Amino acid sequence: MASSSSSISLPMVSAFEPAVHWRTNNYPALQKTGAVDYAFREHVAGIIIAHAAHGLSVLVLYCLGCAIFSGRKGRMLAFIAACLHIFSPAGLFLSAPYGESTYALLSFTGYFLFVQSFSPSGASTSLKDARIPLAGILCGLATTVRSNGILNGLLFLEEAIRALYSLTGAITFAKFRRLLAVGVAGICTALGFVVPQYIAYRDFCINYPFTGHDEPRIWCRRTLPSISSFVQDHYWNNGFLRYWTVSNIPLFALASPMLAIMTYSALWTLNVESGRLTGAGRLLRSLAAPQLILAALTFSKHHVQIITRMSSGYLVWYF
Repeated sequence: MASSSSSISLPMVSAFEPAVHWRTNNYPALQKTGAVDYAFREHVAGIIIAHAAHGLSVLVLYCLGCAIFSGRKGRMLAFIAACLHIFSPAGLFLSAPYGESTYALLSFTGYFLFVQSFSPSGASTSLKDARIPLAGILCGLATTVRSNGILNGLLFLEEAIRALYSLTGAITFAKFRRLLAVGVAGICTALGFVVPQYIAYRDFCINYPFTGHDEPRIWCRRTLPSISSFVQDHYWNNGFLRYWTVSNIPLFALASPMLAIMTYSALWTLNVESGRLTGAGRLLRSLAAPQLILAALTFSKHHVQIITRMSSGYLVWYF
């Protein structure tokens, strides 16, 4: 039987850090490569990757802002947004070997490719539509880094609804091609959540003897055996209003500025008249709903203070 510490750590890293889970399973093999102080090198590599991802995400965010907002004012707004990302409330988490900076880079790049799929004339071309599945792949990779990236799927869901509605007027190959591209992007985003869940199910529910357990874990018998929901419920005690205790009032105070900013900016963006938004500008409105959902879920059922770092990967409040 595995020790209690390993029984806690393995499900947690399987649910939220698939790359760490792979490293944990292959640690003895990596030690045989002759690496000296592998753990130290791993930490240094994680810090380097985090810094590089954070720096690149600042550049991508600036380019994304310029793509959404035109002219000199647009460039200034993009510059301000990039500066806000540098001084994000996520703070040290963007430099530490955490997933926030990598998630932001992958998500922002996916959004940028999605914006590039629109043309000023509104006409759909094969080259521009080809960028949509690439955006979906990047959003899927972002979801493997942080499971809340599944909310990015709402972006492609809305675009799919628009594409379907456009078919009611006249069915053309260009419209069908865009619908297909958006569908592929949505599937790729969903796979970013489903694949790590399947890997965890395989390891803990099918190949459980190799993880040091005598029987499958209890979550394997659920109708929807999700290791993410199990870890959040069992180890982190996440749940509706569970975090609403007197002792956590300081943490709610810490999170309240970011919750207020994310909620207000999302509601304001959702209330913008559709006629004022171009094809690229619709991106902000499409992403307002995921940002609002994240703020509501964090406030009601999660460890509320994590919104200060999760907010770094959400776009709307920067603008």
